[in-house]
Amino acid sequence: MNVQAERYFWMMMHMHFLCFITAGRMLHLPMKKGRLLLACLLSSLHSLLALVPGWPFSHCLATALFLLLSALLAFGRDGLAACLPLGGSGLCYGGLCAFLAGKGLGPLACLLCCTALCLALRPRNAALHAVLHITHRGRRCRIPALHDTGNTLYYAPLALPVIVCSQAQLAPLLPEGFSAADPGTLPEGLLLVPVSTVQGRMLMMAFRPEGLMLMPGRRSITALLAVTPEKLPSALLPRSIQPKEDSSPWRKNIRPGKAFPPSVNG
Repeated sequence: MNVQAERYFWMMMHMHFLCFITAGRMLHLPMKKGRLLLACLLSSLHSLLALVPGWPFSHCLATALFLLLSALLAFGRDGLAACLPLGGSGLCYGGLCAFLAGKGLGPLACLLCCTALCLALRPRNAALHAVLHITHRGRRCRIPALHDTGNTLYYAPLALPVIVCSQAQLAPLLPEGFSAADPGTLPEGLLLVPVSTVQGRMLMMAFRPEGLMLMPGRRSITALLAVTPEKLPSALLPRSIQPKEDSSPWRKNIRPGKAFPPSVNG
């Protein structure tokens, strides 16, 4: 029985390690070896004790709580955002193991297949993709962002670069009845920014948020947020806000005008 318990514990350590690595790569979160080891120990210990009859923390709510604690231990303040990919990767790896076990493969073969799948995953390029944390008037918003070489917007009176966001992305921060398509209804606290596009010159409503943080790296930046009525999958970061991984491969991978609508390129 002791041998089986030890094997199960080390299998869970391996599986949880793969889950944390997958979640960290998906969100581009930095991971420290010590914190990662402690998180794997905590989650694996819970998985082992959940098999003991009479263990009071074997229900679903307790499992979710241990998942949250493990994520916070591994990723710090970003652990809450990592819970969803962490749980999803656990379900995927667990389902793969169950499928392979049903085909007659042993635990070692299942772990090797899960490891191969984790290594084969190619996360999005962190130099291209980012997450923008916005704080304005007591409200917070978190939206995906892309580094766009075609966005050269710069507001000279305030000497600030301009990030282009869709109205739908910034809805939690905008006043009621706001319409980015009608600059004539400029709300209080917003200003008009002239923009040159392939369709000509136009005015976009913009505002300066109280706080802007760019992930990964928790880099605090200062910029204006211009609101466009067009639907954008991500906020468009200007060329002046370079990613930390600013190198020649980053420039080679970007194809201006292909991924973004030309009407919002400065």
